[in-house]
Amino acid sequence: MFLSFLSSLFLLVSGPAVAHDFHISRTKVEYVQPRQELQLTLHVFIDDLEEGLRRQGHDALHLGTEREAAEADRYIQAYVQQNLQLSLEGVRIQYQWLGKEVSEDLSAFYVYLLVEEVPTPHRLLVRNSLLMEIYDDQQNIVQLIGPDDQRGNFIFHRGYREDTAVFE
Repeated sequence: MFLSFLSSLFLLVSGPAVAHDFHISRTKVEYVQPRQELQLTLHVFIDDLEEGLRRQGHDALHLGTEREAAEADRYIQAYVQQNLQLSLEGVRIQYQWLGKEVSEDLSAFYVYLLVEEVPTPHRLLVRNSLLMEIYDDQQNIVQLIGPDDQRGNFIFHRGYREDTAVFE
């Protein structure tokens, strides 16, 4: 009984540090017509991202804390570039890193990316394999907002990592 109480107490006071039971990321890709930009916002759990970076040899990054390693943004940017790829009309496009911020509940990052000087897209290939090398149940949701507010969604998983959105 006492051990059960201690276990319950530990779970209550541990807060966000306790591992979550689901593995998911969300990405919004929006084409802003007047500015001819693709604006990307990625929401990813910090502990999952830190594990992905640790497996690439980047230990003790302390992501999202006051002790965050100075090179953390560089490692995150490289990991995202490697695992979240866009191709427009068959040509892979590079995006700029704008920055990141910690979510209100301190469990996730919002990562902001930008592609400038984008002509009106007709075919946008999205490849999202974030964290799939770690979790069998990883799902990556991508919400697309294209020209004239055309919308689409993809839910990527281990057996389905890329797809193409066609805008008319």
